[in-house]
Amino acid sequence: MDIVSFVITPLLGAVIGYSTNWLAIRMLFRPRCEKRVFGVRVPLTPGLIPRERFRISAKIGETLTENVLTGEAFASYLSSSEMSDRIDSFVGGAVDGVLAGRITAGLPDLSGYARSFLEGNPEVEDGLRALVKKVVEENAGRFIGIFINYEKIYESIKKSVLEYASGDGRLTELLSRVTSENAEGIKRSAKSLAKTVVVSSGANLLRSLDLGKLAENQINAFEAEEAERIIISVAGRELRAITMLGGVLGFVIGLAPAVVSLFE
Repeated sequence: MDIVSFVITPLLGAVIGYSTNWLAIRMLFRPRCEKRVFGVRVPLTPGLIPRERFRISAKIGETLTENVLTGEAFASYLSSSEMSDRIDSFVGGAVDGVLAGRITAGLPDLSGYARSFLEGNPEVEDGLRALVKKVVEENAGRFIGIFINYEKIYESIKKSVLEYASGDGRLTELLSRVTSENAEGIKRSAKSLAKTVVVSSGANLLRSLDLGKLAENQINAFEAEEAERIIISVAGRELRAITMLGGVLGFVIGLAPAVVSLFE
């Protein structure tokens, strides 16, 4: 057996393939800043991600605005049975509150009740945060999701929803008619109205919010080292697999001529 053809050459191919892929992945992140020799910029410095970070962040923000965090996407999730149950809980509590005298038909009281329902109910807040995250990750993928500040997006949406609710008197007017005799009928009507308002206003509010820019600014705020750490923490297994695949392919390519020679 020709030890050079069957052992040394394939091993060299494996080393070269492994090293090439390792270097290519490393050059995505390194060097983190531009290098110059005698005043001339060294090609491929800085690395791809540090060099193109602002263009990448702008593209991600644009993608989120146009294809992910859209009014239609949130309208679909706001229409889900889970959100429907939460709206039913809120409206039922509001009607019961009117009957018990805890809130009146006045708009400030209803707005305060809505705020307390959102801000004083960890289960609801956690559910809405999870909704934002679910919409992003299902439509953009987990990789893009790691750069998104879900808390800021959630707070922006919550603020806008509360402001919108404060200016819409339809639910308040309906609740002003609540009596112990018609409470169940008012509950049904109020639940239907609330669901319509939440879905339509939530979609419209989302369109008016520049969430893509919010995400873009969040990505730009990452230092190059932090971005590298996050990407590797999420995609480290895949990157290692790519590196190992380079070694395997290098070995196979190095071995192929020797195998072919056996059939000549």
